[in-house]
Amino acid sequence: MARTTVSETPIAASNSSDGRVPRSLRVQFALALSAMGLLVLAGGLMSFHATRASANAYVAVAWQSLVAAAAWLIGWLLLRRQLAAARSRFEDGQERLKAIIDHTADGIVVLHDAQIVQINPAAERMFGVRQRQITGQAIATLLPQFESRPQSSCGITYETPARTRTGATIPVEVSVSPVTPGDLSVLVVRDVSLRKETEQHLIAARDAAEAARATQARFLANMSHELRTPLNAVMGYAQVLLYQSTLTERQRLAASTIRN
Repeated sequence: MARTTVSETPIAASNSSDGRVPRSLRVQFALALSAMGLLVLAGGLMSFHATRASANAYVAVAWQSLVAAAAWLIGWLLLRRQLAAARSRFEDGQERLKAIIDHTADGIVVLHDAQIVQINPAAERMFGVRQRQITGQAIATLLPQFESRPQSSCGITYETPARTRTGATIPVEVSVSPVTPGDLSVLVVRDVSLRKETEQHLIAARDAAEAARATQARFLANMSHELRTPLNAVMGYAQVLLYQSTLTERQRLAASTIRN
């Protein structure tokens, strides 16, 4: 896998503002101290080679050599301390990144040239496989239609069928993100089986409601037709009765009420 660069934490980045010497200046100081030691040693050797004189020259060269060695040793120790601190920060960042990936609810699959390099625990549970069982295999083992997707699909979320270890097919959402530089790709896979099931239930409920409304409309139309036919005859007879002169006042009022 490509080596991951972990950025400094906010606490480490704020060291330059809390009264301490910035880390970059400490490294430069250590390098300068080591270089100064080497220069002093070189100057002493050149001076001794030029004089070739009394014991004072030997003493001077010895002192210069001692100062150079001390400067070089101090610089080397400072550099070693800085490298150890940088390594510790890097390892802490790696552990934090691994914890985030391992506790992500969505499946994460890392690819190199369409070959599976790494999967997280969520992907192991989703596909029913272990990382050691799937590493090095083609992504088509888990996502049969993935290789047929165009390269322009990178960065776009789309639905595709996935295949588990038992051969079952589940619907998933896949988001592809290329990692640059390098030939790595990161797939974020989300199981949408529950959402699809919920959508099917909602569609079935909608269809049932629409069927009920259609049935109600047909019932009302039929009832309206069945009631209109005899009522037309009743209203016609009521109108005929109103033309009769032999009706009493009460009968005429009843016929008029039916007609109106």
